[in-house]
Amino acid sequence: MQGKKKFTPKLFVNFRLDEHVPDDNFYKILKRHLDLRFVYRATESVYSHTGRPGIDPVVFFKILLVGYLENICSDRKLEREFQNRFDLRYFIDHDLDDPVPDHSTICKTRQRIPREVFDEVFDHMLKLCVNAGLVGGENQSIDSAYINANASLDRMTEIKLIDRDHDEYLREVFDQDLPDKFTVEDKVARVNKLQNDLIKHAEGRRKKFDKIYGTKQKAKRRTLSNATHQSKTDRDARIAKKSGKPRMLCYTSTMSTDTQENVITNISAEHASKKDSQLLIRNTRKTLSRLEDTGLEVRRILADAGFSSGENYAMLEEMGLEAYIPLHGTYESHREGFKYDGRRNAFICKNGQIIKPAYTK
Repeated sequence: MQGKKKFTPKLFVNFRLDEHVPDDNFYKILKRHLDLRFVYRATESVYSHTGRPGIDPVVFFKILLVGYLENICSDRKLEREFQNRFDLRYFIDHDLDDPVPDHSTICKTRQRIPREVFDEVFDHMLKLCVNAGLVGGENQSIDSAYINANASLDRMTEIKLIDRDHDEYLREVFDQDLPDKFTVEDKVARVNKLQNDLIKHAEGRRKKFDKIYGTKQKAKRRTLSNATHQSKTDRDARIAKKSGKPRMLCYTSTMSTDTQENVITNISAEHASKKDSQLLIRNTRKTLSRLEDTGLEVRRILADAGFSSGENYAMLEEMGLEAYIPLHGTYESHREGFKYDGRRNAFICKNGQIIKPAYTK
């Protein structure tokens, strides 16, 4: 006989959430091994001693962890996921009748907790992975990717070059580690050159736009530049473009990964206007610092050609690291009329003059 299921709500229910989550469920296993009680001490200064109790900080960081593991970037979608799944409720100690933290609470809590607490939680997770034997430490792969900003190109406004002071420009464009052999005069000359290039670029973009659309027309997306426009809603977002894709407002996420089990050992957010080569040394040092605290030693750095530069090669050599970074496509290892002398680490021209690299002591 054909069965027909009819739903009849029960007045009384005998239900235990832990019994309805299988023992081999990932989050049930993770809950047994993950101890985040230290977060209470780290976030104690953020919470007031009076008023209504806020969200449990351990619950908050577990929610963020689930968002990463499930690849969920939206707080609203993350809220719905916890409402619909038994294993996630059990992971954050919320029974069926306990309200799940809503998306606005997650967003506000993320803004209130200082960055140092996030770093402490990250270091704690990394140490757990090291203790479990998931991190070798010797080989670190560094790469970057664009992260879309919650802002629109159509809402960008024109800026004046005078609004960009010397310090801001120095931090954003020239913010990179240089070898100690670079003198102060060399660094000042490089900054001045970059600033002059910025001014010429901005003037060229403005003239090109005025010639095509006229002085009273609104700027089109393909004429926008970080030198001439900025976002009204997100001042830290920058214009970036990938080959074959339209311009977009985004950030640059630079990440170090241990090659043994692909465990992330460092991650940072940067302005998308910076080149990958400007981000290599800073992120390498952060990675070294994190792994040294766990007793591991880094020996090799792997990256793509976007991170290549003579300065980066010199810095990594001074730090005692082997660099597996391919040369940029425009670099020519052999030039006509020059002979390389490996013993001297220099080139000899056809007139017999010895030419050494600029970064060589």
